[in-house]
Amino acid sequence: MKLTVTALLLSSFLWGTAAYAQQTELRPLSPAERLETRQNTLEARKAQVEQKREQAGAALEERRALREENILERKDAVKATITERRELMGTQIAERKELVRANVEERKAMLAEKRAAFASTTAERREMLKENLSERAGVNFERIIGLLNAMVVRLTGLADRIDARIDELAAGGADTSAAEEALSDARDAIANAEGVIAKFSDAITEALASETPREALQEVRPMGQEAKEALRQAHEALRQAHQALPKPEVTE
Repeated sequence: MKLTVTALLLSSFLWGTAAYAQQTELRPLSPAERLETRQNTLEARKAQVEQKREQAGAALEERRALREENILERKDAVKATITERRELMGTQIAERKELVRANVEERKAMLAEKRAAFASTTAERREMLKENLSERAGVNFERIIGLLNAMVVRLTGLADRIDARIDELAAGGADTSAAEEALSDARDAIANAEGVIAKFSDAITEALASETPREALQEVRPMGQEAKEALRQAHEALRQAHQALPKPEVTE
């Protein structure tokens, strides 16, 4: 019974509400009501727009804050990375410098060792070269001295032959005084050449025994020219002595 009464009351209320709504919808609104409705609608729209703006501003501020936070985090990360790289680079540079120093010291030691070895080898080579030079120069100058002395022997033999001819002519009654005088001059020239050659030979021996044989031999060379000139003069004196021999008389 209670349920029936309640159902009747609820249906009566719903029918009254529907009838009121139908009457309201069918009744035309007054200008004041339309104005009020529009104002309410505008206020509601403004409120929605303002709410959306506030939401958009809050979202924007949140994004900005997040972006700034991300930027700060990135900056910190970049700074940390740069600091780490600098430290690593500093360590690498220090290691490279130390390695370069070690290499430089090692190269200096090797270079000093090579220089010492080269100096020793150079000294040995110089000594060997000096010995070889002295030996070769000694052989060459010995040959030259031998040729010069051979010229002295030859000129002396020519002088002896001229002397023998003078004796023959003098025995035959010829006047050989001019020839004898010329031969005496020639023998003096031969003796002078022999002395110059002896000095030249002694100078060569001293040059080969010196610390700088090459330079010393260059200074000795002019003495060889002097010896040649002395031999040339002795030869010319013998030629004049030969020309001074009396000519045999022509028998008609």
